Amino acid sequence: MLFSFVALSSFLVAAQAAALSTQSTACFTTHTGYLTSGGNDFGMGSDGMIVYPYTANNSTKIKLSLQACPQMTGYGSYNYPTQYFGRLVATETIAANQCLSVVPSASNLNILNGKLKTCGSDYVPATDQSFLYTENDFGNQLLFAGLYNCTESSGTIIDSAGNPLTTTGTNLWQLQCIWDGNTSTFGLSGTWN
Repeated sequence: MLFSFVALSSFLVAAQAAALSTQSTACFTTHTGYLTSGGNDFGMGSDGMIVYPYTANNSTKIKLSLQACPQMTGYGSYNYPTQYFGRLVATETIAANQCLSVVPSASNLNILNGKLKTCGSDYVPATDQSFLYTENDFGNQLLFAGLYNCTESSGTIIDSAGNPLTTTGTNLWQLQCIWDGNTSTFGLSGTWN
């Protein structure tokens, strides 16, 4: 009986320690690569807006680090390493502490655009800086997790060939709710471990 009580007490202490550890864990980097979709990389314009492809409008490639955020459970459960929520932090040729953010389009409230903005919390990113990572049979996929006019995540708007559609004249990256159709995931280049 004493052994059972000690074993149960040890188990409960360990479970509580694990829960507290998760609650105090900052976001951590899981992968770094260039933002990509449809076989080409995205870029960043001088105004911080994300464009496609990176060769448009004198933009530069944008290298990002995907960070898993254990405390970010408001959109769903944390199932590291196969599915989790996190943020995308710029890693080079960009001012420090910049995260990929999704903002409503100035011309269409059903469309979203990507932009680099100052990062929010290191523990629970702002809604506009929240992304869903999923590892599955199709590869390593990302979606925007924030719920701007959506009940689910948002993906890249694509044409019939599967290439990202952009705003005419500015090449701005366009996203919309995945349930609206004609959307796809996006990702980061490089080898995933």
